[in-house]
Amino acid sequence: MNLVLKITPLLLFLTSGLFFIHHNQDTISVTSLSKKWTLSEYKYLTFSQAPSKKERNDYLHLQSDMTFSAVTEGVKEWGKWRLDAKKKRIYLSQEGQAGELIMIIDDLSPKQLVLIIDDPSDEDTKHLKICYKS
Repeated sequence: MNLVLKITPLLLFLTSGLFFIHHNQDTISVTSLSKKWTLSEYKYLTFSQAPSKKERNDYLHLQSDMTFSAVTEGVKEWGKWRLDAKKKRIYLSQEGQAGELIMIIDDLSPKQLVLIIDDPSDEDTKHLKICYKS
């Protein structure tokens, strides 16, 4: 009986953690991403920084028809996007530009989206989190 009392809290903790992980993966969908996300801050390792004056009005608007519009440092951009929910990746492509910008979804909730640029040629990008709010 004593062993059961010791193991039960551990099992509850582990199963609740698995539910959270599974639930979080289920929220990554075109529907959950399709909204206007406003740039709120950058995080690099333990540091955080507000957007610069040039970036204060930056946003990423992912639309359910798989098009996007964005403002980056005051420059308007638009194109198409696609989602790989299993890999937690958003792929952004712009007409007239070669290749795609690949973004890793680090965190997603109804009010927050955290992205990391997937660039294997730049080791530092994996530590830079781009935080948006809706």
